[in-house]
Amino acid sequence: MRDSGVLDCQRINSTIIISHAKLGILSGRLLRLFHLVADGLAAWVKNIKPPMRAFFHWRYSGVFIPLWFGTGIGMALANRFFLAYLSFVVCGIWTICYWLTSDYLAKKKRELQRREVIRNADRLRTSTRKHAVALYGVSSLLILLTAVCIYAVHLAEIEYILSSREEWLIPANDPPPPNHCALPEPQGSITMYFGTNTIYATTFPHPVIALHHHGDPLQKIDPKVILDRDKNGHLALTMDIFDANGDIVAEIDRNHFTVNRSNFKMVRNDRSSLSIVIPHNKEEVLVARYLNPNSFQISKAILRFPGAPVIEVANGQLLISKNMMIETCLSSFRADIVVEAN
Repeated sequence: MRDSGVLDCQRINSTIIISHAKLGILSGRLLRLFHLVADGLAAWVKNIKPPMRAFFHWRYSGVFIPLWFGTGIGMALANRFFLAYLSFVVCGIWTICYWLTSDYLAKKKRELQRREVIRNADRLRTSTRKHAVALYGVSSLLILLTAVCIYAVHLAEIEYILSSREEWLIPANDPPPPNHCALPEPQGSITMYFGTNTIYATTFPHPVIALHHHGDPLQKIDPKVILDRDKNGHLALTMDIFDANGDIVAEIDRNHFTVNRSNFKMVRNDRSSLSIVIPHNKEEVLVARYLNPNSFQISKAILRFPGAPVIEVANGQLLISKNMMIETCLSSFRADIVVEAN
């Protein structure tokens, strides 16, 4: 037992040593890469002609750096995100160019060339270290601050998109949920999930839910939920959501949705999901997610169409009047679900 314990300790120590060695190698490579980039930028700045170098002097940079920075903030607050990105990138590049052509760095570099410094190893080592800290340290800080500003704009843009009542549903990269179809998924099909019910579409446009109005020929249907493919071959959903008064709550037209700006609450966790609630009675009329380019899931919905019974999706079930569908697999050339309407 003792020998076994010693062997285990040796294995653990060996693993730790190997991990530290790998970490050291990775850190060294990253450091060399950063030095290479910084040296390249410094060399580029060194070759700038004197008139151009003077352009980055503080008497100009002191005006343009705050101007670009303030413009970036203003464009972000005005939801002009492309201009905000552009402003912060220009601000970051200008600030770095100012620093690399600054009098302070030029002074530090001249110190390295002084005869008394070159002849004194300790002073040369100290001056070299101070120059490297000023060159690489401050440059790194400026790059980091620029990246932080750009990331802040990105977060503001995502928040704006998720709060917009007119946007596109973007496919996620979620795996499809388990289905209860005995046969394999048809080749080239797209799939829609209503609760635990699975619908395959192989011809397009494909009516998922359609109304058959009383007195119309049997072949005549009125499609209400339609699956199609867009120009990229991705799933494209079209459907409308109504409230109990027959007023439009939301329109989805080939994945582009518009939510009524009246008293309807919209919740989006990301750009692939959409939930709509009627606040006064807390009625959740839609919970949908664009799972991936070929799959769409409606886990909860209340679908109302003029003259037709309410279709409800909840708890994995699809309810039409007193008829319940659960763990069903559907695929039809006409329409998967046909509801009789007046």
